[in-house]
Formats: sequence, C-alpha cells, structure tokens
Amino acid sequence: MSVANLPDSSRAILTLALVLVLPLASCNGSHSSGGPKGGSGGATGSGGGASSSGGGTSAPMAMGGSMETGGSAIGGDSATGGSSAPSTGGNPATGGMIAGGSVGTGGTSATGGMTSPSGGSDGGSRDASASSGGTTSAGGIIGSGGTSGTGGNMSSGGTPSSGGVVASGGADGGGSAGDAGGSLPGPEVHGQWVPTGGPAGGPVYAFAASGTDIFAGTNGGAFLSTDHGKSWTPVNIGLMHRLILALATNGDNIFAGTDGGGVYLSTNHGASWTPVNTGLTEVRIQCLAVNGSTIFAGTSGEYGGGHVYRSTNNGASWTVVDTGMPSLSINDLAVSNGNIFAATFDNYSAGTVYRSANNGSSWTAVGAGLSVSSVYSLAVSGDNIFAGTEGGGVFLSTNNGTSWTPVNAGLSNMYVNTFAVSGSNLFAGTFSGAFLSTNNGASWTAINTGLPSNIGVNAFAVSGSDVYAGTADGIYLSADHGGSWTAVNGGLSNSRVAHLAVKGSDIYASTSITGGLFHSTDNGSSWTPANAGLATARVGPLLVGSSTLFAGATGGVYFSTDSGSSWVAAANSGLPSNLTINALAMSGDNLWGAVGAWGVYLSTNNAALWTRVNAGLPENSVYALALSGDTVFVGFGAGLGVYRSTNNGSSWAAANTGMQYPTVNAFAVSGSNIFAGTQNGVFLSTDNGSSWKAARAGLPTGGRVGAFAVVGENIVAAISAVSGGGVYLSLNNGSSWTALNAGLPNVDTNQILSILDLAVSSTDILAATDGGGVWRRPLSDMLPVSSPPP
Repeated sequence: MSVANLPDSSRAILTLALVLVLPLASCNGSHSSGGPKGGSGGATGSGGGASSSGGGTSAPMAMGGSMETGGSAIGGDSATGGSSAPSTGGNPATGGMIAGGSVGTGGTSATGGMTSPSGGSDGGSRDASASSGGTTSAGGIIGSGGTSGTGGNMSSGGTPSSGGVVASGGADGGGSAGDAGGSLPGPEVHGQWVPTGGPAGGPVYAFAASGTDIFAGTNGGAFLSTDHGKSWTPVNIGLMHRLILALATNGDNIFAGTDGGGVYLSTNHGASWTPVNTGLTEVRIQCLAVNGSTIFAGTSGEYGGGHVYRSTNNGASWTVVDTGMPSLSINDLAVSNGNIFAATFDNYSAGTVYRSANNGSSWTAVGAGLSVSSVYSLAVSGDNIFAGTEGGGVFLSTNNGTSWTPVNAGLSNMYVNTFAVSGSNLFAGTFSGAFLSTNNGASWTAINTGLPSNIGVNAFAVSGSDVYAGTADGIYLSADHGGSWTAVNGGLSNSRVAHLAVKGSDIYASTSITGGLFHSTDNGSSWTPANAGLATARVGPLLVGSSTLFAGATGGVYFSTDSGSSWVAAANSGLPSNLTINALAMSGDNLWGAVGAWGVYLSTNNAALWTRVNAGLPENSVYALALSGDTVFVGFGAGLGVYRSTNNGSSWAAANTGMQYPTVNAFAVSGSNIFAGTQNGVFLSTDNGSSWKAARAGLPTGGRVGAFAVVGENIVAAISAVSGGGVYLSLNNGSSWTALNAGLPNVDTNQILSILDLAVSSTDILAATDGGGVWRRPLSDMLPVSSPPP
C-alpha cells in the first residue's frame, strides 16, 4: 500500500502562517496528510497576516494565522506606520484522518510603506476545493488539502477605473465576476508565475518501480528518478489531478490513482498522461493492483463506502466487481497465488480482509483472528500474507487468509500504513517510522537512523538493493536494508509551504509539518534548512525586528539574531503550556501573540514575559492580528468576526457592522483602508473598523480570501474557490479585482495550485503553495511600476 492513515491523536496538523514584510521604496503596485482512506470530513485553513511599513521609525509588525478544525478559516494581520513591518501567520486545520484540506494561512497588510505579504488558503479535504469541506476523514489514508480554482481574467490595457467587474481576456485567463459593476480593463501583463528551486521535499504517498526507474506519487503530481533517487523530475503533462494516492505498472504502462480524478494512464514512461475512467463512478482511487493483464482499483466514496473496480483492457473501461462485499473503503489490494485480497474499512467497524479466488468476480470475508476491523495495508511474502491494521499492528496468515495471528513483538506503533518485501526482509511503515522483520514478522526492529524523529512512513519501494521510504517530509533511501537512511529530494518540489517571510535579500519558507524552516539567499533558486536550535519542526509565524527575527512555534516563541542561522527559545513566562502560537504582531516594544484557544497575549520585553489581555473577547481562538495606528484588530473564525481595541488590549469590542461573512481569515492595512478576507470575498473599512462594505467585484463568488500582500496602494489576494480561485490584484483599493494566474498549474480539473501565503521581495511577488513549493512572479509583470524597485 502506498498511502498512510493517521490515528485520532494526529488528525490535526499544525501549520502556522509565516509572513515577513520588506519595506520598498516607491513601487506601485503565500500532510499533512489528508486524503484518507475512508470517509468524510474536511478541514479548514488558517490565517496569518503581515504588516508593512510606513512613515515613522517604529514599525508595527504583524503575523497571523492559526489553526482550526472543521471548516472555518483563519486570520491575518496587518500593521501600520514604522519603517519596516513584517508579519505572518496562518496554519491549517484538519479533518479526516489527518486532514484533507490544504493548509490555510492568513493575510497581510501594509501601510504607508510598500510591501506586505501574507499567506494562506484553507482546507477542505481533498476532492473538494480549498474553501469547502472535503472527502477525507477518519480511517483514511493520506490525503491532502484543497486547492483553489482558476481565476478571473485580466485584459491588457491601461489604468483601471474604480468600480466594476474585471474584464476577461488578456494574459491571465479564466474569468469569474463578483459583485455587479462595469467592466474594468486590467493592467498589461507580460510574464507569468514560475516555480523556484524548492524547498525540496513534501508528502509522498505512493511509489512504483519500472526497472531501475522509480516513480513517486505526491500531492504535487508524479515525479521520476532515473538515477537511484539522486534527482527527481516532475512528469505531469496531462495529469489534471495532482494528488496521487496509488501507482502501479503493467509492462510499459504506468497507472496513477488520484484523489478526485480517477485513474490516469501513461504509455510513454510518464511523459504524458490520459484519464482512463470509463465506468468508474467513484474517483478517489486509494489503491491499484495488477494480476496478469487485469488491473484492479480500490476506491473510497465521499462518506466512506467504496468498491473494487476491474479493467481487462488496460484501463479503457472499468466494471464494479464486489459481489459478496458490502460497500467499504478499499484501502489496499494484493495478489497471492492467483487470489486477490482486499483490505477494507468503514465507519461502522465492518471492515476486514476479503478474498477473491475468481479474479474479483466474487469475494468472501476472511478475517478470522483479526481483532481490528480497520485494515490499512497488505503484503505478500511467499505463502505468507501480512495485514497492517489501525491500532492492532501486524497480523499474519499462513493459510491463504483463512485465519490470522498477531505478530507484533518489538513493533511499538500499532498503526501500520504500508509494507514492502525485499527477499527475506519485511518492512513496515508506521506513524513513528520504519520497522524491519527478518523472520516473517515474529519480531520487529525499529530502523530509523537518518529519518526525522517520529515521522510517518506512507509508502515503500524496492529496486534492487535500494529501499525507498515516502514520508510527509519527502523521500529517504536506504542501501543497507534500512540500517540507515538518507534524504534524496533533489528536484522533488512538492513541498507544502504554509508561510513565507522576506528580510532584505533573505527569503524564509516554513513547511510547518516536519521540514521546519528553509532559507534562500538567491531569490528562491536554492534553499537550505534553518532549524538550528528549534525544538520543533512545526514553525509558524515569523516576525522581523530591526536586528531580531522572531518565530512562533509549538511551545512558544523563538528568536534569532543571526538571520535564522541559529535560534534560542525565549523565556515565554506567562504563556500556557502546550500552546500554539497562531499569530504575532509588533509595534514598538509591544509584541502581540494569538495563542490558540487562550486568546491574545502581550509582551513588552521581547517574549520574556507575557500577559493575557482578553477583556471583552469571546472564548474562542484568535486567528488574525492587525495593527492600524493605535488600534489592534483581531479576527475570529466561527462567525465571530472582528474585534478591536483602542487601549492597548485593556478592553475589546466587536466591530462587525456591515460584515456579512464574519469569519475573518486575513487582514491587510493600506493607509486608512483596512481589508478583511472572509469566507466570501473581501470587506473594506475606511473608518478604522467602525463599518465594513463588500469589496469583491471580480472575485469568484463564494471565494475564501486567505491571504493578502500589499505593495504601495495595490492589494494582492489569494483566493480559494471551487472555480475561479488563485491570485487576484486590485489597483483601486478593492473596488475591483483581476486574476493573475498565468503559469500556475492546475491540480484538479478546474482548481489552481492552492496558494497558502504571499510575500513581496524587492523584485517579485512570492507564493507559498500546497504541493508545489514556492513560486514567484516579477512585480514588473504584475503591477504598474513607475520605476524599478530598489
């Protein structure tokens, strides 16, 4: 099996939004695992915001974002005044086994100054767009976040007039309109988005070996290595659904099972792909198996049920073949001595192992001795059949599945996601790493040297003496039967980057799962880890001071005085234990933190001592922070909207007049304008939050705004929607918006690669994506810049 499940305790993956702001001169002008085996349950994203700079010497900085489960989104931040204001935030929420749903991150803002980045798109487990819940859920194997759709079009032309809907046509195709209004010509666009060099890594859910060549299935599509994993090349032409949960080879044919797009076939070694779905009524393919010339596909329905499909003509057509088997999620398929075995699961404890002795025409339950009803994975070694379960470890059958015996000595993790067989070696992938048995499962030994601590192994591949492990953090290779592992992620650019930050010529990116922080000094062409001193790889909001870099992470705030080369944990006195920092913002000596469900905390001594300042706030998580002059804004999910304080947090009051969709995911501040990103577009306040009005003409209807970036008077927003999502630009203070999506790939038929965060460098707009690393686009291609940025 090539995908992994997560236990209940792991169903929420922390992802915090990370945004930094770079002051510009005069320019006009961001697996978790989800895709589960099994049922339903989407997730949401998180906010995060940022700030920017203005005229004075004190620069308020903000970063926001946070995490939430079950379908709402989160915050953003902003800041005003000051000379340099960074901020970030955002993180995801998850539903499903680990979470379908793309990571969400918050917004950003800028005042006076030039730039302000911020992040995020939100969750929805896969098979749904980022703005809505999804299909992943408990019992499921790994999935991945939702994505945003294609966006409105931008036509070439002169300066836009206020009001009106963006005109379609021009370089950035797509086109959907929001509020009514006249047509608006977009700016002339010459370039498009292009991927940077990483960061390398990202979730890997499936492998297939074709001779010495290895294919990897990820949340960013298929990758191929022809040099023993030293380098990987994306092979995605025609692959309109990029979340790959299963791979199989049959001669020269390569099959890819996707989450939401059915089965794709390549007959030219991955050079191109074609959907082969005739007869498939369920398009979440969790497993594939080959028996001679017959191909089997196991599916999961939207609410947990699924079926086995069979093709005898190379995928040209499929037929349901599950006589004798109830509707169950098919987690894995295996072939042994002409028999087909299916590992199944459902939400009502009816799963077990089924066997077919007639090529799938009929099935019989063969679960005697299995004490666990959720079976995730299968492996065949000679006459032995192994079953990996949810919470029950490994079971062995030596009589063709008629009966089963537990074989778990030394196996410390009882959730077994995947197996691999290499001669007499049997490998098991769990949520706490890899295990090896050399005696048919009688005993197991942990083999995790070189693997990140407590990392889940989702898939294995064996090629000669090489063993590959697919994890949430990329691919690891062992040439000594698991004695040691080495990361082999060169070119594997499917990382889920939740947060971005910019400080001068330095760019920071956080994967917020296991990879932690990455640092680039060459505009994203190369990245190096920047985690020295961090006690956790789940790093979120990042805030830039005059000489200090702050990072919010699980457990508290860290700081660095050497541009992220090393980190030190702040004293963090006064903060609750087991905390999650969802957002950070700073103005002068005041450092603000949104601390999970604990609300808002304030420190006046660089995170050494914190005081809770929640008078008047509802008891709920704050996901976004924004600073505008002397006013502090916080954004809530769950329909609670915006609260503000004008007395340094001593008291708070709701500020939602005119706010039609009071789930606030992101903020941005530009001069006296305050923008709030909600579940249905942008709202604008010109009176310091006393009242709000819709500012979503040209945005897709129902689009979730998860991130902002501000450059001068121009606003850039990241939108998640069933269709029409992506990156949008307003040149007139939100009166109208134009899509800027040229070059961004689709990860689903009508869904653009999900943007989780936005940031601005001196030359580019940067986008953190869910499954594609960091992308960039020149400011000169997007914005009407009168003179080159410094």
